[in-house]
Amino acid sequence: MIGMADINTENNWMITRNIFYSVWYEKYIWAYYWATTMMLTIGFGDIVPVTYKEALVLIFLETISCIVLAYNINCVGSLISNIRSQDI
Repeated sequence: MIGMADINTENNWMITRNIFYSVWYEKYIWAYYWATTMMLTIGFGDIVPVTYKEALVLIFLETISCIVLAYNINCVGSLISNIRSQDI
């Protein structure tokens, strides 16, 4: 993501976000936020972070939420499997 901003220095996502001249870690947090949101297929929705600190919190929440969802789906699958095995 950050390397892509160097291709077009006049109009890119870092200029749109107004972080082109920010410190390096802020740029990486925004890039990681984008990647996490895309890879977890959560989407961007109507509520988006405004600061890099909010983006960092959302990265954590998105990751934990996906882990909890997967765990819950596994628990429901185990319950259904146990119920089916008792019927036999």
